Amino acid sequence: MTRPILIRIEKTFSSEALRERSQAAVRAGFCGIEYVISETAPADRTAGAGGGEVAQDESPCAGLPVRAVAARCTATDVTSAVENVSHLLLHAKALGATCLNLTIPPVAGSGREPGFARYQEGLQFAYELLHRVRFEAEAAGVAVALEAPSAGCLLSPVELREIIDAANSWAVGAVVDLGRLAPYAPFGAPADWLTTLKHRVHSLRLNDAASPSAENSPAPLAVEALEKVGAALDEIHYVGPVIAADCGDLAEARRRVEQALFPSSAPTTVFSGKFSRNGDTQ
Repeated sequence: MTRPILIRIEKTFSSEALRERSQAAVRAGFCGIEYVISETAPADRTAGAGGGEVAQDESPCAGLPVRAVAARCTATDVTSAVENVSHLLLHAKALGATCLNLTIPPVAGSGREPGFARYQEGLQFAYELLHRVRFEAEAAGVAVALEAPSAGCLLSPVELREIIDAANSWAVGAVVDLGRLAPYAPFGAPADWLTTLKHRVHSLRLNDAASPSAENSPAPLAVEALEKVGAALDEIHYVGPVIAADCGDLAEARRRVEQALFPSSAPTTVFSGKFSRNGDTQ
């Protein structure tokens, strides 16, 4: 089964470094980028918030298309968050991405930044946010996928599934990040998250390698756990992107993704199409 393999690249690189990293990713066999940006889109890209067309941005990484954008929402009130996410959707669309991988604020006490006072507040926030941005996401052709777990919130795939289903839209879903789930094992077994969320998974991130800009890197998952993840992906017929961390050695990063998540009998090929609304490739 063919799944596009993306490399996660952060905006903190200089323009020249981004180009060089992108070219190295092409040589390593990656077919796209998950571009990590700040929580707010540039002001000159927010024109058209009322539904007008947004001009296509030049890709920040020459040689590779941006398939997904990752960003943080720092607002804890829903009205401000909706405005924030609306801007991010337009920015992601202008870059050519089809998915916005979104991190919501943490539950207070679980991180340095301000967050929700109680767990229930975080759940209610996620529910209202998806419900209110779903139509903008559909219009932009960019799905909003919540990162989970999210610093003390969204700790269960069952509750995340219910929040996504309540929005009743193809343009909302989840990101399954193996590095985020590692601290919650065995209760946060990645294969269980995948088989619980099924078609709601819009991105899978193999974030288990050291990133040049990361303060802390999660320990690599055991081979057995990765084999179960690969089997779960086949079970749910997942055809979305698999995202590798920028660990320095890009060829090794891509090799690890292929070894872990793709059957040896079905080697991957470079993906050059786009995703349709139901998750199939075109």
